[in-house]
Amino acid sequence: MLTCPAECGWTGKSLGSHFRFSPHCQPAADDGPREAKRKRDPSVAAQLFANRVAGVMGRALLCAHVDQYMTMADLNVCRSLVLVISSMTCDFIEQELGQLGRPAGGEVVFQSARKAFASLPPADTLVARRRAVYQRAVPRHLSEGADKKGAAFFNAHTLVTIMLQESEAVRQMTIAASEKWKTGELYQTRPTILTDLVHGTRFLDWKAVCGKATASESRDLRVVLHGWTDEFTPIDGLSQKARAHKYGAVLVSLVNLPLRIRHYADHILLLALYNCRHAPFPLPCRYPPLSIPCHSQVRQGARWSHTHADWRWR
Repeated sequence: MLTCPAECGWTGKSLGSHFRFSPHCQPAADDGPREAKRKRDPSVAAQLFANRVAGVMGRALLCAHVDQYMTMADLNVCRSLVLVISSMTCDFIEQELGQLGRPAGGEVVFQSARKAFASLPPADTLVARRRAVYQRAVPRHLSEGADKKGAAFFNAHTLVTIMLQESEAVRQMTIAASEKWKTGELYQTRPTILTDLVHGTRFLDWKAVCGKATASESRDLRVVLHGWTDEFTPIDGLSQKARAHKYGAVLVSLVNLPLRIRHYADHILLLALYNCRHAPFPLPCRYPPLSIPCHSQVRQGARWSHTHADWRWR
């Protein structure tokens, strides 16, 4: 009688039958480490590792500075802690490998690792470099002077570009919806169940969005925005100064996104913020819901031309 080499308690006449029903008991063949697919110059590999360390540290410090409101002094303390921990980790791994009798030559690797952490710039420099990677929307006002007239506007093209660049999930869903619209299968159709604005006749009869793409439009990215307005009061709405502190906002969301996540806070874009004292008319009565068709030659959201309605005070 044969017994299982993994000592699971099985006994029988055929190990092959046992391994077929219990594949984890089969011994794995150890062929040694795989050969590297390519050989890289050690100096180039060290520089690449140093760049990756600086990039990861900059992203972590920027998130802590923006999301956790940590000051630069606190971030420098975190940077110092990382340097100490990385040095202790390298010393421990090098000591363990020496006790195991590993072949010599690893000193260069640990020296490069220590150098990558020791050469990190101060926290303010890391945050500034990482912040430059992300594009930020700059508001524009009605006047260039000190009097802003209580209104700020953002460019829809810039906001959508930033969202597509920074969110891979949004970019994938936006491209998928655009590819579906370009097939022309939705053009002038009439669904029997209406659950979203994309099922309405105004959207389905929009040839620029649902029409079949031509050869020159095969690489275009079709983006549609749906907009609405809302008003809010940041202080007590029943006080005498409620009117003076009442603000309105023009908000848009991407129709390319599924309805279940379209109105998440991270997916809503602010096109305009204004004080209601400077609004000569209620915006919902003057402007219909905003729909902006956008077309692109670069599919990854880096740059794309568009047509958009410009919100201005009349």
